[in-house]
Amino acid sequence: MRCDGLSGFPEAIEATWPQATVQTCVVHLIRASMRFVSDKDRRQVAPALKAIYTAPTVEAAETALMEFETSELGPLVCLTFDGTVRST
Repeated sequence: MRCDGLSGFPEAIEATWPQATVQTCVVHLIRASMRFVSDKDRRQVAPALKAIYTAPTVEAAETALMEFETSELGPLVCLTFDGTVRST
């Protein structure tokens, strides 16, 4: 099940359907993470995020995420993804 990250929604889904896998919608993740990026830096951040969410494998996504985390703009933006990408 994909949801928008609404507080309490993942817990309600898991309580109702214990075997369900809950993921946050990638569009909502991107929008939330871009809140921390200035207009002048968006052209650098957008392709880096795209490399994460279009990665062909989980391993490739984790590698792209780790590379982005170590970049100048990565740490603050990656706070949005912590616990989301790694928990799905």
